Amino acid sequence: MRNRTLRLKPDASKNVSVKVTLPDTLDHGAYTIVARVDTANAVVESDELNNEAASEGDVL
Repeated sequence: MRNRTLRLKPDASKNVSVKVTLPDTLDHGAYTIVARVDTANAVVESDELNNEAASEGDVL
């Protein structure tokens, strides 16, 4: 997966869409996709706990 750099002003947010292609050989079942930003804590933030989001879904 490639890296993407976004510049945000303080207290700003940005929604980003990413297309993900799953392999045809993936077993059916429940999976969780996780997105993380600033994993190296390179950006000083007032809230370091909002750098991760997760979404669950089923592969049929």
